[in-house]
Amino acid sequence: MTDAIEKPSPTRPRLFLSYARGDDEAFARRLYEDLTASGFDVWFDRESLPSRDLTFHQEIEDAIRTRDRLIYIGGPKAAASAYVRQEWQFAVAADKVVIPLLRLGKYETAIPDGLALRHCEDFRDDAEYARQFKKLLGNLHRPAPPLGRLHAVPEPPANVIGRGDLLIRVRDALLVDLQKPQVMTGADARVGVQGMGGVGKSVLAAVMARDHRVRQSYPDGIIWVAVGKQPDVPALQRNVAHALGSDEGIANTQQGKSVLEALLKDKAVLLVLDDVWQSVHAEAFAVLGPRCRLLITSRNLNVAQTLAGEQFQVGLFSETEALQLLADKVGMDRLSLPADAHAVIAECGCLPLALALCGAMAKKRSGDFTNVLRRLQQADLDKIADPSAIQESHRDIWRALHISVEDLAADMQRRFAELAVFPPGRVVPQEAVETLWSHTGGLDALDAEDLLIDLHERALVQVSVAAECDIERNCDVSLHDLIHDYASLAVGNLEDLHGQYAAASLNLYRTAPDRFAGFIKKHLPTHLMAAGNAPQLLSLLGDTRLNYFNQWAEQGMAAEGVSCLKYLIQYLDEHAIFVDLSQVLGTQIARLYNRLGEPRAAERWLHKVIGSNTELPRNRLQIVALHELASVFFSEGEHLNACREFRRALRGARRHEPPLGGEIAANLIGLAGATYLVSLRSSRVIRLGQLALHWAEIGADAPHTAEACRILADVHKDNMEYTKADSYLSKGLHVAQRHNLVAADLSLRTCHAWMYYHQAVLGDRSVADSESLFRELHRKADSSGDTRVAGDAWSGLGQVAILERSRTLLEQAIANLSWAKGNRLRPNLDVRCRMLEGARCLWSAAFTDAMAIYEQCQAISLNEQLRARQVDAIVGQGIALYRMGRKIEAESKWNLAIAKSTDCPTIRQHIAAHSIARSRDDKDGCPL
Repeated sequence: MTDAIEKPSPTRPRLFLSYARGDDEAFARRLYEDLTASGFDVWFDRESLPSRDLTFHQEIEDAIRTRDRLIYIGGPKAAASAYVRQEWQFAVAADKVVIPLLRLGKYETAIPDGLALRHCEDFRDDAEYARQFKKLLGNLHRPAPPLGRLHAVPEPPANVIGRGDLLIRVRDALLVDLQKPQVMTGADARVGVQGMGGVGKSVLAAVMARDHRVRQSYPDGIIWVAVGKQPDVPALQRNVAHALGSDEGIANTQQGKSVLEALLKDKAVLLVLDDVWQSVHAEAFAVLGPRCRLLITSRNLNVAQTLAGEQFQVGLFSETEALQLLADKVGMDRLSLPADAHAVIAECGCLPLALALCGAMAKKRSGDFTNVLRRLQQADLDKIADPSAIQESHRDIWRALHISVEDLAADMQRRFAELAVFPPGRVVPQEAVETLWSHTGGLDALDAEDLLIDLHERALVQVSVAAECDIERNCDVSLHDLIHDYASLAVGNLEDLHGQYAAASLNLYRTAPDRFAGFIKKHLPTHLMAAGNAPQLLSLLGDTRLNYFNQWAEQGMAAEGVSCLKYLIQYLDEHAIFVDLSQVLGTQIARLYNRLGEPRAAERWLHKVIGSNTELPRNRLQIVALHELASVFFSEGEHLNACREFRRALRGARRHEPPLGGEIAANLIGLAGATYLVSLRSSRVIRLGQLALHWAEIGADAPHTAEACRILADVHKDNMEYTKADSYLSKGLHVAQRHNLVAADLSLRTCHAWMYYHQAVLGDRSVADSESLFRELHRKADSSGDTRVAGDAWSGLGQVAILERSRTLLEQAIANLSWAKGNRLRPNLDVRCRMLEGARCLWSAAFTDAMAIYEQCQAISLNEQLRARQVDAIVGQGIALYRMGRKIEAESKWNLAIAKSTDCPTIRQHIAAHSIARSRDDKDGCPL
């Protein structure tokens, strides 16, 4: 060897040499010896495994698993060897670095398409060996960059055929400009892949997602979003947020965009939107940070043209590519395929999905294409579908599907068709499939897993492994939409199938309640609705242990809840039964519409329950509906209207025979909160709160007892009467924790945290105490999925950041609050987020920008009757003016703020004065 040889080093990567002995074994031996002499621990079969007999296959897998990198020595025999292919494919699947070297032949034939995207050193010229070896050493010495985690990315086929040039062009489009200071935005940050159904768009996208250079370029993750025809967009947005480490609740698309925008702002993420049918669905995710990209697949050319900056067309296979796919499926050399294989290609029209199905079936028959061809030619689509309903371009796929399914045993055919119970485009956990099949076919978990593996090998289902899942179990399952269409027709009575799956889920609830969770629990009401089983669905909603009403409202599933409740109301109306129950469900629909940000729809449903009586509600249902209507007004910032409706509901609850203590307490609490925001008459609010506490305690009503304590603590806190506030907080927290009242507990903790913050501002308590409470509040809100309280916590942490001069914490708070900006339902959080942005501008000496932000905050606060926020905004304007040297104008603003603060609680007056005094003395001063 040459001077490239170095002394051994135990810290260098451990290597595995993959080659075919029929190419150039002497070269492999030389490379092994030189790498070993250079300090690398190298696995070489001649030294590490004397025999390459297939009985040693597990030992080779174990060797690859324990190595850091695999070196593939390319030559004609290696490219054709199924054994060598298994080695490097296993390494790729195990996230090992694979380095191809070209030793013999041409690059196009010696380097498999699966390695075509990787940098390849050319070792064909022996005279250049020393130089090429030195380059290889340099590559091996460089540490491998971290790979972005894969989230729900499906496994591509074992052998990706052809498309080499297309793969490289798509990858280059995904990587372009990522390392430059000026990155692409808008449509230029989107890459589109378009082609007909079954042509291989999703396969190409999955290969891209798993490419090492792509994963290295997006270290924060590659996230797969299966969109489909009729997606539940907020649910998909929640999945993306979860993959990014957030449990933020998302009730509607606009809120989801805000959440994702904040999460993606400073990350390097590739979002793959697969099978997009409408551009509006993709726009819900087009909130990219400067280092993010969208990869969009669609069969609709107009969608691709509308969305993507750079577009790529995926066409049919060439005959050579089609032959290679079939050859790989059956483990034969392409040139050795029989004439019937060529005829199968003609029957399939060179469509990759149809070829994959036929190749998988031929493999099950030891490479016999004669039987496959005969069955293709005899396939009768009239047996399962109206031929006119099948698009001409999909007829070849349907014929291939038909014979693939017919090739299954009868019971396996039924199990496959039963997968149609799950909606197209939805990724389904394996446990849900096991639950279905245990009921319909008596399969246990291992049987179900074996069948899924068989269906996957036959190309009938797709699997992906969630990032947090065990690689060997709990795989996510999905069906190509064309295969789902076929299964839906094959299953026959889909309504009955929904009923069977619902029955299996309910049996799981009764016999193994610990497993009745997640996907199975969440979607059971939808399956009962699809089964037409209204009585069972009503019974399910009446089970307080399941608490579906709160799940729909608090876990971002409001749209699903609205669908189920509308179905039930229609059922009750049609049968003219349980009129009162229909009205109860109407109030719940209103609550969900309020969560979806559709207050007008909520009002319409509530007015149906309340009726035309404008004076006094006649029954408990109307009283409850009036309370909900008042709550809608309250959340909309219409506090005077809220006061009016709370009073009407309160009068009705008092005059009811017997008086409705719980409703009296609830409306007194609501009236106290709305009155405080309208008039700030703390003495009246305290009287209302004490009355509410009295009624709640008489009726042993724990939720309203805790809530009454919370509002009383809030008022005493604002009056700086901390001993009284502490007393009510202690009492309320005791009740909330004793009765496991999560929402009430969070509400009381919010009050507690803000009280500590106010004390910290005025120097009566340490800032660390306040920060600790806000962090604990955020942790609890996060775990319970309460986005409103989580927002409060981040708002508080943002204010703590100003006190502590922590720019890092301030940035975190702004990022986590940005979803609230412009949200009509959360004007207080909106202003708080903008105020924090104003503080950031002050710290960055962007005084003009800060001034504009504080003026926006003042306008919003005035419109929403947020007195304290309005004062804060005016103080901020004064600070910006003061920092610009316009001190006279600043003093004028501050005088106005002090005057307006007299309409605010006592604590806000003190904090405004403190902010102003601090800003005169401190160049880093900000509104507190």
